[in-house]
Amino acid sequence: MHRQTWYMVVMSLLLVGIGFFLGQYYAISKGTFWQTNGTFWSTDDHPILYTGSDQEHEFSSILLNSLQFTEEPSDATEELQFPSKVSNLYMDKLVSGKEALDHSYQILGSEAPINRVYIPHYSSEKNQAIVWVYEMNSSPEAHEYLNKINYRMEESETCEQSESFFIENIKVFYVKSLDYDSYYYRKNNFIYWFSFQSDDPIPLFLKFYEQF
Repeated sequence: MHRQTWYMVVMSLLLVGIGFFLGQYYAISKGTFWQTNGTFWSTDDHPILYTGSDQEHEFSSILLNSLQFTEEPSDATEELQFPSKVSNLYMDKLVSGKEALDHSYQILGSEAPINRVYIPHYSSEKNQAIVWVYEMNSSPEAHEYLNKINYRMEESETCEQSESFFIENIKVFYVKSLDYDSYYYRKNNFIYWFSFQSDDPIPLFLKFYEQF
């Protein structure tokens, strides 16, 4: 009788051990932990490797959180921000919305694929600057309309002088028309136009270029 009881105890322990092993196997097959090599398996969209140390585990958690954060949708309607002061010029006003779009259509035509337009005005005692920021729907469209602007400048009777130069990889165009020295260029899907009334416009343009 004592042997039978001992036999039952041993068999129970064996069954518990087998059950525990099967439970571990089931957890592995579901993508939880594989403890022999320290690799962390996750059924999330961003699997990471855990090598065993607390410091590396913390780094992996930070990496996972950052990946999840970057997937959050951005606010496509976020307003652009402009500096209140550039060199010694202060912003007087900022024209945007429908009023700015109406101005842009007079220049580029109502068919232009413009998303938004901003027109900040800057001035000091001796200098004035007007900036036009055209946000087009895409980079190819911005490139196309930049070419149209160049064509209109070439055909314009008020354009006294025109030339171009490079700042890094950006091609900048310059025109002298009426009392204004104007510089314009494209970056991605944005076209920037700067018109200055100044005795020395080039240093002013370079200051504005740093900001836009």
